[in-house]
Order: sequence, then C-alpha cells, then structure tokens
Amino acid sequence: MREELPQQPVSARSVRRAVQEWKQQRQQARAETYISQEYEPGREAQVDWYEAYAEIGGERRKLQVLCVRSMYSGAAYHRAYERATQLAFLDAQARAFEMFGGVFETLRYDNLKSAVKQILRGKRREEATRFVAFRSRYLFEAAFCTPAKGNEKGGVEQENGRFRRRWWTPVPQFASLDDLNRYLLESCIRDRERRIEGRVETVDEAFAREQSRLRRRPDEEFDLSECLKCKVDDHACVRVKHNRYSTPLPLGTEAEVRVDASDVEVRWEGELVARHARCYQVQQEILVLEHYLGVLERKPGALPHSKALAQYRQAGLWPDSFDRLWLTRSTSSRRRLISRPIFRR
Repeated sequence: MREELPQQPVSARSVRRAVQEWKQQRQQARAETYISQEYEPGREAQVDWYEAYAEIGGERRKLQVLCVRSMYSGAAYHRAYERATQLAFLDAQARAFEMFGGVFETLRYDNLKSAVKQILRGKRREEATRFVAFRSRYLFEAAFCTPAKGNEKGGVEQENGRFRRRWWTPVPQFASLDDLNRYLLESCIRDRERRIEGRVETVDEAFAREQSRLRRRPDEEFDLSECLKCKVDDHACVRVKHNRYSTPLPLGTEAEVRVDASDVEVRWEGELVARHARCYQVQQEILVLEHYLGVLERKPGALPHSKALAQYRQAGLWPDSFDRLWLTRSTSSRRRLISRPIFRR
C-alpha cells in the first residue's frame, strides 16, 4: 500500500487490525473446526490452478496460473499461462523445481485431467501416461485429494487467494506474458520476506533450512515439447494445433515442429528457422513479415494488402517512418516513369 499509495498516511498496525476484523467476519460466516498440521522440511508441496487477470499489450486477459507451495516453509512459485493445458501443468512444475533448487518427496493435487485419467476406489488413481513419465523423471510421489474436498490441500488454496490480493492487485500491466512471468518470479522471491502467522522466522529463513532437504533434480530435464512433422503449404505456413504459423521454407518442405506450452519452433535439418509465440485460439494465422521477403521480391505488389503487414501494423512493429519512406520511393518511381521518353515506330 505504501508503494502504490505513498500519499496515504497508513500504518502497518491499522492494516493488521483491519485484516483481523475482516478475517473474524469471514470465520463467523462459515465457522468450521480445523486440525493444525505440521510438515517436515522437503516432505510435501501442494499444486493448484487459479484464475487471474492482467493487461498484456494493452488487452485485458483472463489467465490460468499454476501455484506450487511448500507446506513446510510456505515458499511458493506462481506462473501464468493462456490455457491450463497438460504442457503448461508440467512446464510450471519443472520451472518450480528449478526455482526451489530441488524436488519435494510428495506433491498433492486435485483430480485434474492433466494428471488423472480415471478415479478408482479410495485413493487409487489411473494416472495420465505423460504425467507418469514426468513423475518418474523427477522421482516424486503423487497424492490426490478426495473429490470435492479442496480443504485437503488448504495450504495452496489460501496461498492462491493471498498472493492474488498482494501481487495481482491492481491488475498488472505488461507488454508480454514473459514480462508478466518475470514479475511473478520476482514477487515470489520478495514474498519470502513475510512471516506466517504463528511463526517466529520468516518464510525465507525456513526455506533456507528446507532447501538442503529437497531431492536433487535430474541432470537432464524432462523434454516437455511435442514433436511433429509438418509440410509447408502454399502460403509458406505449417499447420499446428488448428492454427497456421509462417516459415521461410519453400512450398512442400517437410519441417520438424516442436510445440511446448509457450512457443512453436520450426526446424529444418536440425536448424531453427522460425519461432512463434503459441496461439491458443483456433483457425488463426500467425505470420512474420520477414518470412515472405523472398516472395515479395518477386511480387512487390502483394505487400500493401498482405496479412503479415497488417499484423505488424497492429502489433506496432511497422512504424510511420516506414510508410513515409515507402511513399517517397513510390512517388519517385512514378516520376521516373512519367519523365521517361516514349519511342514510337
């Protein structure tokens, strides 16, 4: 509050009193008895999705955020995605292990489809194949809550609400999703300076003691990307997940496409030739103007109304100075044609 409203003379004591009154009102509204839990360092982390809003490039978007929270220290990792896909689910956990510096013995989840194929009797689950491969690489156990019993992972549920009120308010504004995720990572680290109610040490002090108890991460990271073989069509694009992405490759070339939660990479003979931010809409064309320079050299008249140029204008990548230069060169070309003598037989 002091950072956002420096002109308001508010004290920390007033804020604590207001928050305490608010909590008391909530507890009275839904009174329930809970049993306090105590966890060993590195023993368990809880994982959950939540929704949050941000302005990306001037457009307000509803994002899906995955949180991984240590149940001993309270340290947490948050990362935002366009969609809550299985790739995003696994990618966020791999990045969380990197930030924590190790892997927890057990991770607790809801019965989300990215991890659970079928709910069996009791605590038994038929897990998704890719999730089993991911879990086997990082060597942790998966525990799943009873259906409709979110309180079994109350630690991460409370973390989501607290973090959203602290770091997602007011609505953050960034040029790209990558910039937003860098802000979230910095916020997760800064957030360790707080003290959890009932504890003497800070989250950071508890996490420093817990970090040495985490399991070591594997030397080779789990490859989360999907590999596809795609042919370049007559618009110099490859079709991936119901969308088309431009390439500089000629018509008919068979390219290798790697798709992860954030990017689409096009490779040919092992060399990266194009990279696009992944689009989660359908029937879209994601184009890069530079990929069409060879064609435009032969067909310059196609440039003014090309979709690639329109996308560049919309994204602010085609400045007004380019149009002025274009107009000047076009005017000079017309003048040369007019002044050229015409010979008749």
